[in-house]
Amino acid sequence: MDERKNCTGAARTTAFVAAAGLSAAIISANAGTYALDDGTGSNNLGPSFACEFMWGNIFEVQPDAGVITTISVSFGTLGTPQERPVRVYLYQMKNADDPTDAELIATATGLSGLQRTNIFLDYPIAPRAVYGSFFVSASMQVFGNATVIPARYDASSAPSADRSWFFGADSYLGMPLSDAPFAGNMANNIIKGVFMVRATGVPNTCPADLNWDGVVDDSDFVAFAGSYTVFDCAGTEMPFGCPSDFNADGFVDDGDFVVLASAYDALACP
Repeated sequence: MDERKNCTGAARTTAFVAAAGLSAAIISANAGTYALDDGTGSNNLGPSFACEFMWGNIFEVQPDAGVITTISVSFGTLGTPQERPVRVYLYQMKNADDPTDAELIATATGLSGLQRTNIFLDYPIAPRAVYGSFFVSASMQVFGNATVIPARYDASSAPSADRSWFFGADSYLGMPLSDAPFAGNMANNIIKGVFMVRATGVPNTCPADLNWDGVVDDSDFVAFAGSYTVFDCAGTEMPFGCPSDFNADGFVDDGDFVVLASAYDALACP
């Protein structure tokens, strides 16, 4: 494959290069932290072609951490210079297993800093509520010449490898992940593992703010009314994650309407 070729209009592929692991520094996840890895990476992953490479994990929302505030990344091989531009992403999933149709709801940029194997760097994002499953990821420009192999992964957590996804494209802004020319899942990689990408969440103190704009108003009422009509969270027409089921009883009913009405009267979220 021509390493100078970018991702536009190319066919899907799973060609990768890997770099040997470096010294380990085990860390543990704190309360409110979403993590698939155990803190110790095994190797690094990147494509053998030039593109903006994205890698990340699917997580299930925890009741006490439903608003994501930070995405944390442990990097692999960064080449020279090591301080490279990074973009992080938060996607709301529309189904539990595949992020390709997920909706991008927050993003932020930063720098990778110096190479610190198994050390996580934090990238704050605008806090956003998530429901059901969500996808967090990072991206970095790679050149297909093995000098930048940015995605650190943990092979010891391979049973969760189906939760880790990677993509290659020229850009992910304004583009659904389903349009990325390159896509894959770590469960199908030669060495299975999970990416060392994490998220931090805090309690959702305003669950009735269904469109995450900081107020509970008519637009939230309209969204709730649609779910109230479907009623059963298992219904095929119910939005994924059943965000209007505020009391988590499996139904969108009068009990949830009481929560909405109270928040609607208050208007602004706490």
